[in-house]
Amino acid sequence: MKPPLPIVRRPLPLLLLGLLLCADVTSYLFEKVACSHAGGDGSQLLANLLHQPLFWASLAIAPVQLLLWTAILGRIDLSLAYPISGLNMPLTLVAATIMLGEKLSWPVWLGAALITLGGIVLGPSGNEPHSPKAPLG
Repeated sequence: MKPPLPIVRRPLPLLLLGLLLCADVTSYLFEKVACSHAGGDGSQLLANLLHQPLFWASLAIAPVQLLLWTAILGRIDLSLAYPISGLNMPLTLVAATIMLGEKLSWPVWLGAALITLGGIVLGPSGNEPHSPKAPLG
């Protein structure tokens, strides 16, 4: 029996991770815009959110995120998938500056760069198996 192919030769997990990152960033942006338009505090904020279409769009993305995540975990190790999925943080920062006009300080950019570097260091190098090992027990 042949050993599994390295992850870089199996594009599906990387495609799924890319889709998950896009869904994560989109959901965060939708939530931010919905909350900004809703206004209020506590129960008034919740009542106002119920009238925001982007709030509902964000909720609609959640099942897609779950399906993508479970599909990813069925194909690659959690120890590889989780660090790569953490790239949603720096991607969200970039999207917030571009799409929402947010201004970020240099420590925030430095942190985003370190997270990105960590994702690159821990990401697929071509030596990892593409499928997870069976759980213990």
